[in-house]
Amino acid sequence: MNARVLKKFRDKHTGTVYKAGEIISISEERFEEILTVGKLVEVAAEADDENADDADQEESVEAVAEEVVEAVAEEVVEAVAEEVVEEKTASSAVTEDSKKKSKKATTKTAK
Repeated sequence: MNARVLKKFRDKHTGTVYKAGEIISISEERFEEILTVGKLVEVAAEADDENADDADQEESVEAVAEEVVEAVAEEVVEAVAEEVVEEKTASSAVTEDSKKKSKKATTKTAK
């Protein structure tokens, strides 16, 4: 179970010092044992809610990250495609120029 520390104390079994406000995970038996010393802890029901909120936030962050990765990937693919088209266009223009020059040279040689 989760418990919220109300007052700073040292756990006699582990030697760990817990500070007020901390959420700790302990057995119900240990919870009851600590209460025999004083009102040092209380049930922390909202800790589960906080953990659920954290999980929801993590899922939201992961979803946004996936969207960003997909968008960037699309942009990269588009940019590469544009470069390929530009290279083919430039290569095609060079090939056409070479053909024209070769044809002129052949025509001059034939005369």
